[in-house]
Amino acid sequence: MSKLFSHISFSAIRLKNRIVMPAMGTWLANEDGTVSERSIAYYARRAAGGPGLIIVECCCTDPMQVFGPRALRISDDSYVPGLEALAQAIKAHGACAAIQLVHPGPLANPTVDGAKPVGPSPIPISGEIEELSEQGIEMIVDGFATGAKRAKEAGFEAVELHGAHGALICQFLSPLFNKRRDRYGGDVHGRATLALEIVARVKREVGRGFPVIFRISADEHLHGGLTLAETKPIAKLLAKAGVDVLSVSAGSHVGSSQWVMQPMLLPTGCLVPLAAEMREAVDIPVIAVGRINHPKLAENVLSKGKADLIAMGRALVADPDLPQKAMEGRYGEIRRCLACNACSQVRPIACLVNPEAGRELEVETRAERAKRVLVLGGGPAALEAARVARIRGHEVTAYVEGYKMSSHWSWLIKPYIREKMATLRRLSVHLENGEMDALKVIDEFRPDALIITMGSTPIVPEVPGISQRNVFLANDVLVDKANVGHAVAIRGWEHRLRGCCIPQPKGHQGGDY
Repeated sequence: MSKLFSHISFSAIRLKNRIVMPAMGTWLANEDGTVSERSIAYYARRAAGGPGLIIVECCCTDPMQVFGPRALRISDDSYVPGLEALAQAIKAHGACAAIQLVHPGPLANPTVDGAKPVGPSPIPISGEIEELSEQGIEMIVDGFATGAKRAKEAGFEAVELHGAHGALICQFLSPLFNKRRDRYGGDVHGRATLALEIVARVKREVGRGFPVIFRISADEHLHGGLTLAETKPIAKLLAKAGVDVLSVSAGSHVGSSQWVMQPMLLPTGCLVPLAAEMREAVDIPVIAVGRINHPKLAENVLSKGKADLIAMGRALVADPDLPQKAMEGRYGEIRRCLACNACSQVRPIACLVNPEAGRELEVETRAERAKRVLVLGGGPAALEAARVARIRGHEVTAYVEGYKMSSHWSWLIKPYIREKMATLRRLSVHLENGEMDALKVIDEFRPDALIITMGSTPIVPEVPGISQRNVFLANDVLVDKANVGHAVAIRGWEHRLRGCCIPQPKGHQGGDY
């Protein structure tokens, strides 16, 4: 891990390693957009794990255009005290603290009744979009500049401008959504004008020594949208304007969100080729993102010169101690992200493999009195219950094979189960295997506390034809219990289907960095 844990400097800051926790929505803020105690505890816990840089989630710069309740804001001086407490909590653990500034644009939930989301052109998305006037654009540029000033006053050491994923700056960059005929539209240079003006104003407000990171969707994966052919020259313009670091993402929440939060069926490191292309185009540090869920993969990306820094967002949600464990060579103890995207829902952040994520204030330490605990079940819930009971000081016996694991996740979580079993052995949890008579075991063991996990069953929608012989549940297909033939129709919730049957990038096999 010589490269991953080497120092790197840009502008006036120096990172202790090259692990970056990128901006990810947590929905842990207070309803008015101020920083909550839950937010501080969440970020402090990740900072304690050892990353070099933490970029706090998107912070709205426009008081009337926000992502929704519990989205952080920086549009008024009243937000600074909470943000200052957050920055201090991150820096107290040795991580550098940055914050992402955003105008949601067409993705906004306006705070004023009757107001519409705004965009470069009036192209309807989920509803009507109001085309911005040049006066309105100037107000937005000013909002980013004053937001950056507040971020610096709050003690953050850098800001990131959100120019990706279908938010306002990205929409101006995109030929699919920007149809303007004034100086903010037209060719690549025209469509980049808003981004360049924001960079210039921010730099003027905070000073040249204060780092500015720019997050870009190098490929929107939308017909008529941004591709590398256009984002590479845009990246050169941004670097020339004063951007210090480029964070290379992909996709848009308007039609290709699977590339924003890559699901489990996309290969690990799937966006690294985009970072590598951008790195050849600019002479500033580049951050690679996209399912880089293990330090060995991160080291490979860096050692092959594909990027300068590695974003590990969901990986640090799953295991905030990943950097420290990697630095100490404790790879077998890393709780690996499954890319299930349970953390991407519009609700307080949660994680399938880390129930403490978002609940850091509720975590207990040692129990007042040690008890004899019996756990029956072989799925994730049972194994996690056994782990937590043991680290709280209880004597734990777990029958992990006596119950057949629910098929709901079994096709996916076998590696997770193996890692969890190894953890339980290391913690001296007494493991029992094989079939058992549950009542007999309980009667003989007579535990102080009994935990039984029953597994889960999928929700079957009540739709016409659901009981026909040629209709199967997705889980049965995934575990080879159903022969679907060659002509298949898939029906399900749209946001769930985005994670299925996604083609891999051309020439990329995944996990080979």
